[in-house]
Amino acid sequence: MSIGPKKHTDPSTVAAHDEPGGAGPVDIDQWFADVLAVSYENTSTAHFVITAEYSDPPTTMSYEGDMDLTDPDRPMMAFTVSAEGVDPFDMVLVDGKGYMKQGDSYRRIPGKGITEIANELYPHVTIERDRRAVLKIELVGTEEVEGAQTTHYVLTYDATRLSHHDVTGDTFELELWLDEKMRTIKTSTASEMNVEGKPLSMALETIYSDHGKPVTIETPPKHRLTDLLRRIFLRTPKPSKQV
Repeated sequence: MSIGPKKHTDPSTVAAHDEPGGAGPVDIDQWFADVLAVSYENTSTAHFVITAEYSDPPTTMSYEGDMDLTDPDRPMMAFTVSAEGVDPFDMVLVDGKGYMKQGDSYRRIPGKGITEIANELYPHVTIERDRRAVLKIELVGTEEVEGAQTTHYVLTYDATRLSHHDVTGDTFELELWLDEKMRTIKTSTASEMNVEGKPLSMALETIYSDHGKPVTIETPPKHRLTDLLRRIFLRTPKPSKQV
């Protein structure tokens, strides 16, 4: 799935989403047509900081970098991954391929899901993908977030219909803060999951800034590419031979 296609809605013809008549439920179809569609149109580049907290073992991870969604079929991102007890490392996602920096070289990440990884780092795709699972959308109100005036929404999903099948419970909530141009400034979720049969709590918060500012994201030069990370991503134990 790619981010898009972008819709050519004229934002001037859309009612201001920060003046919908007060807090409370909003029409789901109208929200997707008048808010998310314009958000697609107005999103190009951004800086992001993702903080993820896991319960077992207690772990905090962060992802910080830049994204370029100008071409919805070619999402590009460059970011640094940090975690407690692990040296930070850089990743580049471009042209449907992923690369991990190790020292002065880059290693190609094998697999066909790199574009999906890029898509997951911006909420448009996941919101659109799980549209049929949305039970209600509620306007909370206007708030200042990271220096921007935003409108705060809460999307409630039927957890049993989510594409994330490991989410437990009857419902799942996504909090979303949009600026005056309906670009995402912040998202927040908290969920309980089953991972390999074990319960896991996860809290995820993302802050987006510098919308529209130029970014440079390029494929690493060939002379800095090394072997694939097969031992990390692909290798599985071989079955023992029967004697």
